Amino acid sequence: MTPSQLRIKNLILQFLDQHMRQTGTGPRELTDDIDVLHSGIIDSLAFIDLLLRVEAELGSSLALDQIDFERISNLKELVEMLDQLMVTT
Repeated sequence: MTPSQLRIKNLILQFLDQHMRQTGTGPRELTDDIDVLHSGIIDSLAFIDLLLRVEAELGSSLALDQIDFERISNLKELVEMLDQLMVTT
């Protein structure tokens, strides 16, 4: 995993952990295999918040129109995709 991918992964894990605490969702093992979109941890609005937070924290924009939601089946794939879609502003 590249340094930029590790940073994105850590941002996502922080967001998921914070979201689970705020919503009272029980603790889950957040591994590379967890399906961020279909696990029930966050809904579609929270997913958009997640993307906006990644953009803000990294000071870059995401090419959101290029996100292939069918390709994202786990955390590892989400991290790789977001890393590829980062556009330096």
